[in-house]
Amino acid sequence: MDAGSGVEPSPPREELTPRRKANNVWNEFMSEAYQTGERYEKQYGIPARKKLVTVGSAYPFTTALGVVFLALALFPILIFLGFSAFILTTFLSTALIFAIIFAGTIIVGAGTLLLGVMSMTFGFSLFLTVSGFMAFITYRLYFHLREPDGRGLGAWKAETMMRFGLVDVAGMRGALASSGSRPALPNGKPVQ
Repeated sequence: MDAGSGVEPSPPREELTPRRKANNVWNEFMSEAYQTGERYEKQYGIPARKKLVTVGSAYPFTTALGVVFLALALFPILIFLGFSAFILTTFLSTALIFAIIFAGTIIVGAGTLLLGVMSMTFGFSLFLTVSGFMAFITYRLYFHLREPDGRGLGAWKAETMMRFGLVDVAGMRGALASSGSRPALPNGKPVQ
């Protein structure tokens, strides 16, 4: 006992070993199972036994036949239920495996088909884009060479390079707006 506190120290606690912990868990489980069994016995077992005795007293042959039949049929019924569960599980797992394999095969085939369609679509869109650009560039060449507002082959070349982003757009617009100077490329050389 501490001289100043007036409180007695508690005795050292016993360490629980893994075996003792397991025993405690097992004992708790067994206690809970026993209590559950007792509850079911009171709720269902005792009333069913009383009912069986009452019916057995009134119909002894039928009750005896039913009890003997149930005792003899219980084992085959349990075997049938186990076999059915096994067959059901086997068929479901086999069907699932084959379904995954077939679905994967179909998805890979569809993906291959999609890849071909996308390649053709890309080629067609590339053709249409290039054709559209070429038609526009050809129209602008015609405009620069034939129309009175056109400025010739050099202006067409500068405009084309500007539209494709090969030159500075702001500088090119300024050069095209001024009629006295020739447009310049990014390296400073004048456009021919």
